Amino acid sequence: MDRKPDILQLGDEEDPLDLMKLAFILNTGVVKGTPRWGQRAYSCIYDLRQTALIYYMPKVTSQEAFAEDWRVNLMVEVNKIIQDLSMTFVPIV
Repeated sequence: MDRKPDILQLGDEEDPLDLMKLAFILNTGVVKGTPRWGQRAYSCIYDLRQTALIYYMPKVTSQEAFAEDWRVNLMVEVNKIIQDLSMTFVPIV
């Protein structure tokens, strides 16, 4: 998919950029880029009230088991799709 870059313009009369919108965009972008639980992920879900897909990983005994786990591979593919689409839905592992 060809993804067009998101362009933010200051002073747009129809959709002005304020501090809350900037925090929303930055938090969403960071959580999509690094889909792991942390303060930003918590903030996206509870402070900014975004929808999230959370995958609780079981303890993995080896790298081979991790690479062969279909659930991990599915979450990786879901993360790629979410990053390509312009949505506020965030993936968290």
